[in-house]
Amino acid sequence: MIAVFSTFALFAFSQVIFVDNDIVRVLSPNNLGDICLHLAHINYLASNPHFWPENPIFAFDQLHYPFATNLFNAELKLVGVEARFGIVLFALVFALATLRTLFAFGGPFAVATFLFNGGLAGFAFFRTLALADYQAELAWKSIPLALFVTQRGLLFAIPAGLVLITHWRAILSNESRPWCLPFWAECLLYCTMPFFHLHTFLF
Repeated sequence: MIAVFSTFALFAFSQVIFVDNDIVRVLSPNNLGDICLHLAHINYLASNPHFWPENPIFAFDQLHYPFATNLFNAELKLVGVEARFGIVLFALVFALATLRTLFAFGGPFAVATFLFNGGLAGFAFFRTLALADYQAELAWKSIPLALFVTQRGLLFAIPAGLVLITHWRAILSNESRPWCLPFWAECLLYCTMPFFHLHTFLF
């Protein structure tokens, strides 16, 4: 499962944004609109706006989007890390954090459940032997491809949420876990989550 998840993460996130003949491109068609939004937010937040920042897309509106991931990339840009490389770096580091927390939460089965939750459409490969997106026309999509790759806030929210759930499960079941969180870390993870991904915070 480590090898499968690592292969997926390297393939998906090393090419989540790249330049081809001076054109910015993305690997996933699901990411086409999202990556433009993230680049706009990163460049805007790196320009030292007043906080709470205004929306760089809509005039006379405050920013309502959970922007912490883009703020982190804006900080990287200010210290000299180019935005595209920062996006890839952040994604790979937090994909590794997701793998680790999935193992802590439920072992290899949790990793497999996360990776292979797209239904049975992919089994068409064994009939056609053609690499294709067999889910393109279906309403149900794979969580890693449709959400994890496109919604950058989930890169923080999933591992943070799994750490909190595993920690709370250990407390409620009186397990002795050597990595149980101190209260300040628990509060920090929980209270910052809305700035990364509001739906995960609500869940």
